[in-house]
Amino acid sequence: MFGICAVAALGTAACGSSSKSGSGSGATTSGSGASTSSGSTATTGSSGGSASSALGSPKPAKGSPVTFGMINIESNPQASFPEIREAAQAAVKYVNAYGGGLDGHPIKLDVCITDSSPATSTQCANKLIAAHPTAILGAGDLAAANTLPLYAKAGLAYIGGVDFTPAESSAKNAVIFNDVAQSGNSDIAVYAVKTLHASSASVIDLDNTQGNSQANAFEIPAVKASGGTAKLFSIPPNASSASSTLASAIANHPDAFLLEDPAQCVSILTGLKSLGNTKPVLSIDPCSAPPVIKAAAGAADGMYWFQPFQDLF
Repeated sequence: MFGICAVAALGTAACGSSSKSGSGSGATTSGSGASTSSGSTATTGSSGGSASSALGSPKPAKGSPVTFGMINIESNPQASFPEIREAAQAAVKYVNAYGGGLDGHPIKLDVCITDSSPATSTQCANKLIAAHPTAILGAGDLAAANTLPLYAKAGLAYIGGVDFTPAESSAKNAVIFNDVAQSGNSDIAVYAVKTLHASSASVIDLDNTQGNSQANAFEIPAVKASGGTAKLFSIPPNASSASSTLASAIANHPDAFLLEDPAQCVSILTGLKSLGNTKPVLSIDPCSAPPVIKAAAGAADGMYWFQPFQDLF
């Protein structure tokens, strides 16, 4: 069962299942004295139990490593997701120490950091391919349209990751386990109309294949299907300023703004604020990245962002 969690940036919110009793899907517990070192050892908590029992019995991987590659956005102030890499590295560390690795072999993760420009991501992809990995683990990369064909030519599968662009969803060598961008774009539109009672929306996108396809195939149809009206305002990729586009979007007098421009989150948020916008702003995940929130300097206050989650309980 899948759901959507809507969070107001810089506020406090939680989501989970209310249909069953017990721990929600995001619940965590820890003893007051429990701690881990390098993910492999633990001290005894105040309850007297060992925190290591929660990790299971050690089963270290041995032998030659099985290598996977990964590209992740971490050097772009508009959209940066170091937590994706950190989570993957933590998972690899745990599996190698407690799960016996992959068929007994330790997993090695080679990560290349990108600013998500086509040139930088292409350099990363070529670097990873040259190391002859078993496959590529998906992370966050807005330039997947440039890198996925390179992986396909090298005979490499792309497994998991964030489908920020249509390329991930359509590539024959890609297997994506969870939909983020498409469902997020649809749900922000539905939420704006059904929950925030917005009868009209200005949709702001990046004027390229990704932005136009997401806005025209998901956000605008979802607004209209929910009973509202929507108008598209596109920002050219090479525009020195988004001000003129944002001014037009505000002049449309919408009840809400829907953002589909993950590469220009900061300029859009700060631009809307400087132009005096007081209407709700809704976006998918990229605009919620901590570097974006920090760089926006308060312009993200009250923003709604949407993230799919899977209810495991």
